[in-house]
Amino acid sequence: MIELYDFNKFSIDEKADFTWQNATFIQSIKNGLKGYSLFHSKNFFIELEYDKKVDSIVSIKAFKRGEKLEKYIDSVDLDKLFKDVLS
Repeated sequence: MIELYDFNKFSIDEKADFTWQNATFIQSIKNGLKGYSLFHSKNFFIELEYDKKVDSIVSIKAFKRGEKLEKYIDSVDLDKLFKDVLS
């Protein structure tokens, strides 16, 4: 199992590969030309930042808690999340 510290040492391509293969999608939000997608791995959350201007993922960050999660609170469908986690 990968830990947060190890994930943060990965290149952006390695982080993307890990996310697609090992994390569960939770929610996406848009903010102007930026888009953010939140995923959960067993030990931490992963946020992908997409920039429409350059048509590319520009950042992948991992964290366990904090204000990065706050921007998703209003848009998370808890019923869907619990069904996904429990299935």
